[in-house]
Amino acid sequence: MAMPGTFSRSLLSALTSLGICVVLVALDGAVSLVETSTAAAVSAGPDRTVREQACNGKPCMVSLTKVTTLLEDSYKGTLPDSTVCVVPQPGGRYLTRSRTGQALVLFDNSGRIETLVEVPGTTRALTGPLAGLKETTLVYDGQGRRLISFGADLKTPRISSFRYVPSFVRLDGTFIVAQQIQTPELVGHPIHLVGSDGKVLRSFGAETPEYHPSRSLSTDRIVAPGRNASVWAAPRGRYVIEQWAPVTGQRLSHLSVKSSWFTESTGTRTSNQTRPQPILVSIWEQADKLWVLLRVADASWKAPKDNDAERPYDVEAYSIEHDWMLEVVDAQTGGVLASERYDRPHWACASSPFVVSRPPSRPGRGAALEVWKPELRGR
Repeated sequence: MAMPGTFSRSLLSALTSLGICVVLVALDGAVSLVETSTAAAVSAGPDRTVREQACNGKPCMVSLTKVTTLLEDSYKGTLPDSTVCVVPQPGGRYLTRSRTGQALVLFDNSGRIETLVEVPGTTRALTGPLAGLKETTLVYDGQGRRLISFGADLKTPRISSFRYVPSFVRLDGTFIVAQQIQTPELVGHPIHLVGSDGKVLRSFGAETPEYHPSRSLSTDRIVAPGRNASVWAAPRGRYVIEQWAPVTGQRLSHLSVKSSWFTESTGTRTSNQTRPQPILVSIWEQADKLWVLLRVADASWKAPKDNDAERPYDVEAYSIEHDWMLEVVDAQTGGVLASERYDRPHWACASSPFVVSRPPSRPGRGAALEVWKPELRGR
């Protein structure tokens, strides 16, 4: 993990040549770089299967350009610290879920909290937000099985009964649900096309339906919208990405990503004494390329001394245990075009064009979220 201190120019050069993302932080905690990384694409991982001349004859690299920084200021404890999704709003504003998950947080175009949007009748964490149609925003109340839709003014929500957790909204108003529905006819199919009335129209996502709770990293899927109204899907424990036609349930393509470092797994680890396995966190299509956000063991991971002692989730401890990788994959061949590694938590979601990161805590100033625009370019 990056530690505070003074970096010499020679050390900084050596670190970046190895593909290690170095973020310089001022004494007040402000990040002094406009982009998180300028390291060569082949250096992170390390993954020697990266195609070195794929960007107009030059090595490709992942570039994250800062869009804004979201600050909680006097609203201490408001910003989320897990499964963060930031959705753009009209007027250059931004929306995310509160840390408790029981409200939405609206930021103005300067990144400061404008208002908290309470969701009526909510007692547990909401799922979302999701970008809906016609400038609407959706959240899902799993306890009440309610789909809650806000207009652009975020007032007077429309509430409807909905049995499943939506992953994203399609352009025709139907939903994609990535969930194992526990009924005899649907279990084993990890993805479902669901109508606006909540009825399952088609179940798909596996050539041979399979489900077992202990094998969720193999049988469940993360999903994202694809070209021509298709769906991209991947198991979290395998570096395999498939494209599906949700209306027909037909598999359109199957990519086994050419990675030299990824190791497959079927179930989540059961002890903190074992090294965290690589896990796919999010996938999305951008400019005809597939982007993959992965969570991996920290480069300096060591088994903790507490030996599986129960402890509450803490984002700083989580950051010490893990690193995050952002890779760009050729949607035709499965070749890795660029790869970058980060030591701070990163998130992405199907309903947003942004990658979000959590910078180190700023004593006395509250938490912050950094919002980035990902791009692939030549070095």
